[in-house]
Amino acid sequence: MAASPQPYLGYAFPITATPCTSSKVPPKPKPVNVFSNDGSFLERFQRSRKEEEDKRKAEEALARKRQFDERFRKRGKRQQPDTSSIVTQGKPTKKVKFDGTPL
Repeated sequence: MAASPQPYLGYAFPITATPCTSSKVPPKPKPVNVFSNDGSFLERFQRSRKEEEDKRKAEEALARKRQFDERFRKRGKRQQPDTSSIVTQGKPTKKVKFDGTPL
């Protein structure tokens, strides 16, 4: 007995009722759901947000400490002269001392 043609469904290729079983592909195991309907998702989400916030606060505190330490070290000190200007001018010249006697 010949197979009866299937009705046209608007696809370029006809849809077969039985899938190709030439290669046996084992079904993928169902992933384990780590969440249940007891509010554990909310707890995990809040915990992760709290950890991120704590980490951000710790980084900000460390940055403030470093800024304070740097400011504390540099207080009352003269800034170093720009070494690039000395290199471009050549040797730095010394100031001439005068004894107060006219030449």
